[in-house]
Amino acid sequence: MKNKKVITLFFMSLFTISFQAFAKSNDEPKISKGKVVINLKNHHQKIVLDKPSCPCYTYKKYLKSVGYYTFNVIEEGSEGLSAMLVSDKTGKEFKVDAIPLVSPNNKKFVTTSMDLSAGFDPNKIEVWHFVKKGMVRDFSLTFEKWGPSDPIWINNNTISFSKNIFEAKSGNIIKIAKLFLKFNGKKWAVTDKK
Repeated sequence: MKNKKVITLFFMSLFTISFQAFAKSNDEPKISKGKVVINLKNHHQKIVLDKPSCPCYTYKKYLKSVGYYTFNVIEEGSEGLSAMLVSDKTGKEFKVDAIPLVSPNNKKFVTTSMDLSAGFDPNKIEVWHFVKKGMVRDFSLTFEKWGPSDPIWINNNTISFSKNIFEAKSGNIIKIAKLFLKFNGKKWAVTDKK
């Protein structure tokens, strides 16, 4: 009888340990009934309302390598689209122009946004770097007559992106060139040379 209790307790403990390990490894938020529930690393929960009315937050993805959940955002009274990053440690929110693309070393990210026809979003490229309590913008450049898109990290100091214009006659966005944003050790600069 004593051995049965020991075996039962052993399997119950094993099940509990396995269940806790599974629960901790599941980083994706729970989405139901218009809510996104994120289990933070500090053992608290962050709830973001995923709703069709403004401001509208739509969950996109978890950037595990840098510890941020990403959301598309439409603010009240705006038809433009921006993004919100939520820290997986503290739940702190950060607003940026678009869903970020993280650098190969996970220390920086780039965002591009454009709206050449209606003008609801800025035609802008930005580079940020992560710090202990969030992020800091290193570079921001806004364009009047064209917009950036499709950023790709070539390495930790070089980003390629497309230069786009709006063709009024056809109503289409046309990619006209490939440009580069390069860091020379002191500052970022746009160039047409790789």
